[in-house]
Amino acid sequence: MSPFVQLQREIPATFAEVDALCLQLRGFLVDGMAVTERESFAVELLAREALSNAVRHGCLGDGSKRVRFQCRLGSRRAVLRVEDEGPGFPWRAALERPPDDEASHGRGLALYRIYASRFFFNARGNRILLIRHFPESIMPENPTPTDGTHALLHPGDLTSATVEHVRGQLKTLLGGGTRQLTIDLAGVQMVDSMGIGLLIQTNNSLAKLGGSLTVIHASSELMDLFRSMRLDKRFTIQD
Repeated sequence: MSPFVQLQREIPATFAEVDALCLQLRGFLVDGMAVTERESFAVELLAREALSNAVRHGCLGDGSKRVRFQCRLGSRRAVLRVEDEGPGFPWRAALERPPDDEASHGRGLALYRIYASRFFFNARGNRILLIRHFPESIMPENPTPTDGTHALLHPGDLTSATVEHVRGQLKTLLGGGTRQLTIDLAGVQMVDSMGIGLLIQTNNSLAKLGGSLTVIHASSELMDLFRSMRLDKRFTIQD
């Protein structure tokens, strides 16, 4: 069973649609998942800002264009992704500009910095990933088998500098009985050849034990890399 619950929508690029979606998200957070009001406010604010920016700056108010939204919610964090059909946003230059307290616009990045634990743009600048870590476990975990065979791992970047540490974590999980492993790559920007080797080794080890590996939240860049290495033929990979 997935460790996340998900709300996913595609809407026309209008502010009315943004408002309707955010109201739906609010109900999803508070009523459906029992998230605290504080965390619900933060997640909705991040979603609303990213969606509004996609309409205003990404699609330039063109209602014929589409905006795609995804919220994945777990017991310890929320992961939001917003993507539009516009030409993109020069986010590198925007991040380098100092904040202007007198300006009446351009507050989106400031809100991201305050309310998101981390945020990432794709290279083109028409997609943003926002991650908010909850201060403590505020939601019940999804039911998992009592034999402890399922596990979720957030490894961070998988590179030559980190693989040995992650390998130790994986060894502990498999030695403890994990057979269905989900590796969450939300926010991960780099997986090098040693990281790819570790994923293959992990999948092989699980397969010998009758288990399986699933990789989730892979960025489009990582998806391209994994497909070029034919990793999608070895185990399940989700963006």
